[in-house]
Amino acid sequence: MANDDPSNASDIVHLAGDYDIARQDELRSELLSSDADVVVADLRDVSFLDSSAIHAFVDARNQLTASGRDIQLINLTGMPRRVFDITGLTPYFTIAE
Repeated sequence: MANDDPSNASDIVHLAGDYDIARQDELRSELLSSDADVVVADLRDVSFLDSSAIHAFVDARNQLTASGRDIQLINLTGMPRRVFDITGLTPYFTIAE
């Protein structure tokens, strides 16, 4: 994770590889490890997401918004984008194109 903003406004979490049940807890921990106001998840190098990974994203979003913070997704393309679209979760996340 890189803290790209010294004012603590946002942190970019660079994700890579396949996220399935074996990496669900790791994904949730990565998304929640920052105390920044906005956690920006960069999915450029993510090749696969299953339902447990989607659950980790939803859980992280709920925890962040409950504490007055936000999550944004960037570089959401290919298979990961299709998973978010098919599950109907796209409108619940801020997605930067």
